[in-house]
Amino acid sequence: MQNLKRYIRDSVRPIEQGRSEANRQARKDTGAVRLGEVLQEFMDNHVLNRQGYIEVVAQVFSQVLPSGLVEHCQITGLFGGQLKIAVDSAAYMYELQMCSSQLLGELSRQHPRIPVEKIKVSLA
Repeated sequence: MQNLKRYIRDSVRPIEQGRSEANRQARKDTGAVRLGEVLQEFMDNHVLNRQGYIEVVAQVFSQVLPSGLVEHCQITGLFGGQLKIAVDSAAYMYELQMCSSQLLGELSRQHPRIPVEKIKVSLA
């Protein structure tokens, strides 16, 4: 019985190794890439850039807006040129809307590569 198991195991191993080599060769021939490599590139080029943008926006945010207002606001996203900010009351929402053009101007002046074209303010 042990001999039969060993025989089957030793017979199957070269077949599996041959498949692995064939798969590698097929990827080379078709230009296919591993999904992990694609996801890593996406993370590096898009997601991490967006997080970096939000950090820079938060710095400008705290420089431009009054400190009393900053405490009641939270940046919730940056997508498609739209910066989304949530505030905790309607009074702060109105005040932030009044300051939004100044914030946009300062962002474009300090960091013209950050793609913010519009600010959307909402209640949290």
